[in-house]
Amino acid sequence: MNKINYQIKYIEYLLRKCRTILTNDISFHADRLREISGTYPDLLNPVTLNEKICHRILFIHNPFYTLLADKLLVRQYVEKRTNLIKLIPLVGVY
Repeated sequence: MNKINYQIKYIEYLLRKCRTILTNDISFHADRLREISGTYPDLLNPVTLNEKICHRILFIHNPFYTLLADKLLVRQYVEKRTNLIKLIPLVGVY
């Protein structure tokens, strides 16, 4: 039974991998939003918050957003930009 479950999971993994190769990012996000909200989203002229988030993911490639996703890089950025904010020392980085 365990071997069969492993094979089924591996086939599901291969199907998901093929699906990512065959679909582009715009159709993936549009289909995902359609499943959540029930209506087809307008990603070129976004109105709702979810549409605006997907629009930013797909079309706006700002390296500053990558910096903001990393807590340590944000600390270094704030440390360089201003002396008015005193940062708490780190206990550890994991």
